[in-house]
Amino acid sequence: MSVLLRYRTLKNGTKSYYLDISHNNERYREFLHAKIKKELDKDDKMDIQRLAEAIRNKREKELIIDEHDIQDFTKSNICFTTYFENYDKEYKKNDKRKIHSSFLQFKKHFGKIKAKSLNHRQCESYLEFLNLNLTSDTVSSYFGVFRKVLHEAERDGIIKKDPTKHIKVKKIHRKLNKQVLTIDEITSLINTECGNPEIKRAFIFSLNTGLGLAEIKKLEWSKINDGKISHFTRAKTDTPLVIPLNKDALFALGRREKISNMVFDLPTSTNGCNKVLNNWVKRAGITKHITWYCARHTFACNLLIYGANQKTVANLMGHTNSTITDKYLNHVSTLNDSAVNLIPSASENIG
Repeated sequence: MSVLLRYRTLKNGTKSYYLDISHNNERYREFLHAKIKKELDKDDKMDIQRLAEAIRNKREKELIIDEHDIQDFTKSNICFTTYFENYDKEYKKNDKRKIHSSFLQFKKHFGKIKAKSLNHRQCESYLEFLNLNLTSDTVSSYFGVFRKVLHEAERDGIIKKDPTKHIKVKKIHRKLNKQVLTIDEITSLINTECGNPEIKRAFIFSLNTGLGLAEIKKLEWSKINDGKISHFTRAKTDTPLVIPLNKDALFALGRREKISNMVFDLPTSTNGCNKVLNNWVKRAGITKHITWYCARHTFACNLLIYGANQKTVANLMGHTNSTITDKYLNHVSTLNDSAVNLIPSASENIG
């Protein structure tokens, strides 16, 4: 392997530097943006020559590292926390909140840690830390983000190999921990006055479409055609949705009376929406702790209770895989078990 610094003289007398490289049984040239023009003084010419030599030295080092499959120790001394933070800041996709939350957990556990210190044991300790504080689904999500950043670092030469390669994240299939409204409770809500009529409309609509608050806030009339929502994406996963509207959804929708293209005019803050919702739920005599996200869970469970198959529910909910739908299926199975036990026993009276 060799990296030689050479130059060729152009017609106008300018010297243009290039690298003559022999590597892996191949010979090729890499031209540099380093040129010495005739009109430059002696000091400037020496500066450009030294720059070209520095580039040659750097390129030779890179090829040696590649040829012998060794770690670039200059890069491995980089603070991985800073690298993760920059990744977080530059990330622009719809799930950027998840990336940021994952970074905050990483920083909370490690503080500042160099890339070379991230070994298998350190990564296992981070997974244990996540398991102590978060739900199974959130652990899987945050550790998945961590792995994603590690893969990026591997491509950038910051780490030699992924230290989490042999670490398995065990998913615990827990029961649905959000409250779900029954049909009778939904009827009570419809018949109860709400402090903000727009919130009542929007929440009833959510109960019958599975849209979260973020989707409800950005829903436009132009997305509703022929009795269905179309050309619409979930805010969290960027998954395209087509949702037919049932009678209750159309009832909540009502007629378009405003010039605005937005379907609902809701308070800006999530807390503000949930506060009005909470007061309305109490007024309806419902003792469950209901947040806006419960509407989404209620929609999924009611679909399953009234005969929809798991794939249909996953499609309507915008789930990226059917395992996310499992928790609703488990919840409905529990309801079925309870319902069976409500049947009075006939055998108790047998003599």
